[in-house]
Amino acid sequence: TATRVDEICEEAELTKGSFFHYFDTKEDIAKAALERFCEAGCQAMAGAPFNRMSDPLDRLHGFVDFFIEKSRSRKDPASCLIGNFSQELSKTHDDIRECCAERFEDCNKMMREMLNAAKSEYAPKSAVDTRALADYFWSLIQGSLLVSKAKKDRSLLGKNLKLFKNHLKIIFK
Repeated sequence: TATRVDEICEEAELTKGSFFHYFDTKEDIAKAALERFCEAGCQAMAGAPFNRMSDPLDRLHGFVDFFIEKSRSRKDPASCLIGNFSQELSKTHDDIRECCAERFEDCNKMMREMLNAAKSEYAPKSAVDTRALADYFWSLIQGSLLVSKAKKDRSLLGKNLKLFKNHLKIIFK
């Protein structure tokens, strides 16, 4: 919120006129950045190997493995724009908070669909609330990213995702 349009223009090496030709406000550029971030994430997931797995449990494990691999990659930032915006702007920018909530719900829905498919094929040992389990997964990612920054330990997310995958193995034995 403290960043001025002038600073954005300087960093992007463009004029204020160019900025305002495309965006009415800083919030508009933030929303555009959020949409672009989410589109890139969806494209990366669409081409991931887990999508070609026919077994729903293998696909679910492959989905978690996809994020484990991303956590190891030095070219991928150890950060999530949705999480960062949620943390920094939720109290001051309702539109952006709502956009973040919608994107988190999209992510949750994708995970829930995989969990429901696994649940249909492999009867869990006990009742499983797939919405809560999906919330847990995304919260684990966001929390791990946050703690990783504080500890300067990129490996934390991968370690926590491996624990989550072990939980899935226990649930869907």
